[in-house]
This record gives sequence, C-alpha cells and structure tokens, in this order.
Amino acid sequence: MNYIGTMPKFSEIDLDFMKNYLYLDEDTEDELVTLLLVSAKEQVLFYAGINDETILNTSSLASIIVLQLVSDNFNSRSAISTGVSFSPIHLEMVKTLRGKFNGYKIG
Repeated sequence: MNYIGTMPKFSEIDLDFMKNYLYLDEDTEDELVTLLLVSAKEQVLFYAGINDETILNTSSLASIIVLQLVSDNFNSRSAISTGVSFSPIHLEMVKTLRGKFNGYKIG
C-alpha cells in the first residue's frame, strides 16, 4: 500500500486497512465494513464531482473523509437506515476537495 505521509492513498483504502483502523480482529463484520467503505468512496467521488478515484490519490483529505465516514457509520450502525450519511463537517471537507480539484485556490 502506498501512503501520503502516514495516510493511505484514496484508491488503496481497503477492507484490511479499515479493519485495522476500526480495531477489528474478527471477520464477522467484513461485509458491513466493505459496504460502508464502498458507499463512503462513492459519496466522496459524487460530492466532489470526480469520476476517477485515482485523481484523489494525492489528497490526504479525501482519505481522511473516507476513514471518518466509515468509522462514524460503523460505530453508529444501529442508526443507519439509508446508507452512509454526511455530517455538515464532512460536507465542508468534500467542498474543499471539489474546489481543489476544480482549480480553486484556498487561502
């Protein structure tokens, strides 16, 4: 796995990395974690207006958003009824991504 600093590249965040991140030793939650991971990546791509996940490999922010979405939704899974949801903070982070990859300068 390739890393941006200590963060894995967006397209390389996989089930094994997520299980380690979530401190899961057993395989009993693999299906759920995979579902949450795929959903989180799809939503980040959609909201950022990007259709190729490798474009986000240079952005540690994209990886952080995925890790937070999966973690938040995994840890509150009893409240999940319609899939991965974005909190206001996650939406702002994705807006930053969208701006970055559409040529906007921040700061």
